[in-house]
Amino acid sequence: MPLLRPKLFWPVIIVAGILFAGAASAAGFLWGVYYKHWDTPFVAKVADVTPLPAARIGARTILYRNYLRDVRSVERYLSSDEAKSINVSRPMTDDDRKNALERLLREAALDELAEARNVTVSEAQMQEAMQTLNLTSTTTKEFEDLIAKNFGWTMEDFKTHVVRPSLLTNVMTSSYAVDHGNDPKALEKYLDERMQEKDVVRYVKF
Repeated sequence: MPLLRPKLFWPVIIVAGILFAGAASAAGFLWGVYYKHWDTPFVAKVADVTPLPAARIGARTILYRNYLRDVRSVERYLSSDEAKSINVSRPMTDDDRKNALERLLREAALDELAEARNVTVSEAQMQEAMQTLNLTSTTTKEFEDLIAKNFGWTMEDFKTHVVRPSLLTNVMTSSYAVDHGNDPKALEKYLDERMQEKDVVRYVKF
């Protein structure tokens, strides 16, 4: 094998060193994110501009940015005045992070099944649910202030995280039960089993 010419030796060594350092830095970053649960502003910035995955179910990917936003909403609630007033205020734990990831996976599994069964939730249905909520709680402005303070959410966030999943679960529970011996727990059983299948990958480790 011919030796490198003297003029090429050091440039090749330098390039190889740079590539090695970059690979090592990337590996260290991913280890910190997935195993040590780093959630610094730098990690959040990287997650916002790259499709960094937190988990995958079938063809659906749970992006790390969405997982991190859910984690931070839970963390915000646990330190809120509302949590303190009912004696549930406490530091964030890995169990809380794990629960956030599992909830996102179950939502994705529910969407997957709904798509397969041609079940949808319309904007009109969500608006109706929101109107009912407002009539039984506070004014819209007060409610917006409440969820912003306790979770860091907008009203659209609330619809995405609470209203739509709740409506879809209600519709799917009924329709799925009809096809499975009228078992009201059939959907829940399906989701529990779906979480254990081989195409469900959790990149974030606990």
